[in-house]
Amino acid sequence: MALSGGLSFTAMEPLISWDSEKRKFLCCLYRFWDRDINAYKAVFDAVYQDDLRNAGFKDGAPKGRLRGQWHHLKSRVLPDWVDVHLSPFDKEGRWAPFVATIRRTLRSLDIRLRENTVDPLDAATYERAKETLGPPADVSVHDDRALCKYGDKVCFWCVQERIITNSRGNPRARRNYIPPVLYRWSNVDSQGINTRNILVAGLFEDWDKYFSPNTIYPDKFQDYFRKHVHVAEVPSPFISTCKSMLSPVHRAIRNKEGALISLIDTKGLDFVYSARNLCWLHKVRVGKSTYNGAGEFLIWGKVPSSNIISSFKVSTLEQIANEHGDIAELLQLDTIASYERNRKALHTALSGQRHYPDRTSGEIIGKLLSLLQVRFEYSGEIGRGMFYSWRLRKPGNPGEAFYEGIRAGY
Repeated sequence: MALSGGLSFTAMEPLISWDSEKRKFLCCLYRFWDRDINAYKAVFDAVYQDDLRNAGFKDGAPKGRLRGQWHHLKSRVLPDWVDVHLSPFDKEGRWAPFVATIRRTLRSLDIRLRENTVDPLDAATYERAKETLGPPADVSVHDDRALCKYGDKVCFWCVQERIITNSRGNPRARRNYIPPVLYRWSNVDSQGINTRNILVAGLFEDWDKYFSPNTIYPDKFQDYFRKHVHVAEVPSPFISTCKSMLSPVHRAIRNKEGALISLIDTKGLDFVYSARNLCWLHKVRVGKSTYNGAGEFLIWGKVPSSNIISSFKVSTLEQIANEHGDIAELLQLDTIASYERNRKALHTALSGQRHYPDRTSGEIIGKLLSLLQVRFEYSGEIGRGMFYSWRLRKPGNPGEAFYEGIRAGY
């Protein structure tokens, strides 16, 4: 009997061993450079030549395979495509290693390919993605589907709007405003890495184990959130921050233990969530407390040094207050420390103290921020926040004299 009966000896076509790195590398080519499949192929072949040769490709990856893989990722709204194309358009951020490799390879191949200076994701693509993704209330995620796979809107809003809402099912829900500056306090007992130059969530202290929230099931994300707000003794992927400086100052003064206060620029951070919206969405209650997430924002993963405006120990703040009577009188650190919680009683006490002319309060705050080495470009935003948090004048908003005072204080 012929041994070849029923068998085919047709040579099998080699396959590209696509992994997350290769898919993201390809997406970076599409997002940050002009569309030129010939150039993309040359760069991809040069960077992954060993893998391609071992897989049986003598002439590198076929252009049709590269084009087909990217369109597959895009049409199915798969996590690696979402990670690259729906994150902030920032070549110097998390995609910097890929961007640097592509630039270096283009130079070595003497290929002149124009870099995009604006996001090439056009309005039509954006609208099609929204139509495909659907509202979060309608999401039905099966066991074999990761968050975002086949187009769940939960992921899309996390990345594009930095919030999860159900605008159709609940008229109260709306796209949330992420403050341009957030504040964090930490001490020796805090999870993760908390230094002057970087903040890393406890779950990702080993950064090689980082994963995007786009790549996990919705119920896993919800579990992480519930454990975080219940202060479970398990590593969390979230970094807690506040929209008001008063809250971390209050916590730092009362808890000490080398307490550090960090001022964070949120621009370019990939995943920032309103704790209040997540509490509402997941119907989370923390025991019998009144906690509802108001004023708290959760940053997924880490805050790089480029996003840290300033970090200072609470002992430094206390020393400045001791050396400058006008700053001490405005900050009222002793009053803040005397209240167990940052709630209405403390706010009433602060508002009952001296009220300043706008020019005077602005000048004192400008002086304080200068001593804390806060860059002047952030002084208006941070100063305005302090104006409201410390109840420096009532009623109304700070006038132009307040900002003139800040400039004079510097």
